[in-house]
Amino acid sequence: MGGSPPTTAAGAARVRTTAAGAGLPKPNRRMAARRAKAQAGRAATAGRLTGRRAMALLIVLSLGLSAVILRLTQVQAVSAAQYEKLGANQRIRKITLAAERGALFDRNGVDLALSVNQQTVWANPKVVTDPPGYAAKLAPVLNMDQKTLTERLADKNHAFVYLARKVDDATADAVQKLNLAGVDFVPESKRFYPAGTLAAPVLGGVGIDNDGLAGLEVQYDKTLAGKPGELTVEQDPEGRRIPQGYSRLEPAVRGSDLILSIDQSLQYELERALIDAVGAATAKGGLAIVEDTRTGSILAMANVTGDGAGNARPSTTGPSPTSTSRARPTRSSPCRGPSRTGSSRPRPASPSPTSCPWPTPSSRTTNRTRRSTGRSATSW
Repeated sequence: MGGSPPTTAAGAARVRTTAAGAGLPKPNRRMAARRAKAQAGRAATAGRLTGRRAMALLIVLSLGLSAVILRLTQVQAVSAAQYEKLGANQRIRKITLAAERGALFDRNGVDLALSVNQQTVWANPKVVTDPPGYAAKLAPVLNMDQKTLTERLADKNHAFVYLARKVDDATADAVQKLNLAGVDFVPESKRFYPAGTLAAPVLGGVGIDNDGLAGLEVQYDKTLAGKPGELTVEQDPEGRRIPQGYSRLEPAVRGSDLILSIDQSLQYELERALIDAVGAATAKGGLAIVEDTRTGSILAMANVTGDGAGNARPSTTGPSPTSTSRARPTRSSPCRGPSRTGSSRPRPASPSPTSCPWPTPSSRTTNRTRRSTGRSATSW
């Protein structure tokens, strides 16, 4: 019992000594210091890496922003006009409006050639959803090949294709009853000759676009054709018109009419008489001209073709009317005197009512040996 207290006191002294020595042996303190130093180094390295990454990201963003600014400058400042034109070409569409062709009248005001509005069938392939189905319905109505219609309706590169030009009213009504989306009509004038082939070599003819091809139709094409108009509209990529979009209409100007010196009744009688004469003579053809010797006006001119066996018919082609027919202006001038169609005499744009640029009967040299109205006929 007497030895226990000293032992307890010694143990307590040892515990205090250990606490006073920081509770760890000297080698363990070195390791802790090293770990603390390593952690501090790693923290410093991580800080430096974060700073570098932030700088690199800032540089990349700056370069990207600079590229965007340069591109915007190029698009909106340097090449603005070019891109504006490209955009307008994608949206703005110009449609030519054909002018109505002037009419041809005989000396008494009888129609020899006139233009009447007909319906042209067209389609927008970008709106057509079933080209083969559309073609199967339209082919029998338009009397066209189904394969040809399918190819036109499937052409997605265009927003306007012709299906049939200048169809009659019955055909237009039949197409309208089909009620096909993307198929529509546009009015176009078609040339008609009420008297058929009467004076056909003199009058000539026109093409599908109403451009003169022969006879007076080509001789006075610029006078008869008028001035085409233009419709400018704004459309979306599907070819549909944009509501409240840009729109401008320049109306077409109708062509001038021509009053000829030909008399329709006399022309009919002359052709009938010449056909009989060529047939009786078993000739291959004949030409007859009726002229007023007082004024030099051509009252009738016929050209007949025969087969040499007693059969003859009016020719659809014949001598050019350049040097034989006379025409008189109507709308552009009050001058009513005859004009020589192949004359090299200059014509003023708007002659005054008191002066006429064409030769007057008193100034024209005529063959006085002929009577007031002479008829001549030749056959070969």
